[in-house]
Amino acid sequence: MPKREKTRAADTLQAPDSGNPAMEPAPEGPTYSLGELAEITEIPYGTLTAYLRAHPGRVPAQGVGKRRRFPAAAVGILQQIRKENHERIGQHWRKRSRPMARWEEQRKLAHLIEKKAAELNGLIRELQATVERSRPEGGEA
Repeated sequence: MPKREKTRAADTLQAPDSGNPAMEPAPEGPTYSLGELAEITEIPYGTLTAYLRAHPGRVPAQGVGKRRRFPAAAVGILQQIRKENHERIGQHWRKRSRPMARWEEQRKLAHLIEKKAAELNGLIRELQATVERSRPEGGEA
C-alpha cells in the first residue's frame, strides 16, 4: 500500500491559487510576528488581533496561525487603522478617557479664546490711541 502524503487542514481547504496565505510567496524585506508588531506600534497584542478580525485582508500577512508573519508595510497600515478608530470614537493618540479628552479640548479652546481676547484688547488700545490723537487740542470736542 503506497504511503499517503500528510496534509494540513489549511492546505486542503483552499486551492493554492485562491489566496491561501500559507501558499503566498514570502514578502520582501523584514517580517514581524504579531508580538513584534505590538512592540513596534505600541498597540496591545489583543487590540492588534481585534484589528485583524475587524479588517480582514487589509493587513498583509504570510503564513497561518503561529507562523503568520507581517511585512514592514503592516506597521503603517496598523497605525492608520488605530488612527481611524481613535478619530471615530473621539480619542487622540495618547490613551485618555473620554472625559479627559473633552477636558483637554475645552482647555485648548479656553486658551484660544484668551489669546484672541488679548489680540482684541491690543486692537482696542490702538483704536483708543488713534482717537486720542485725532482729538483737537485744548479739550474742545
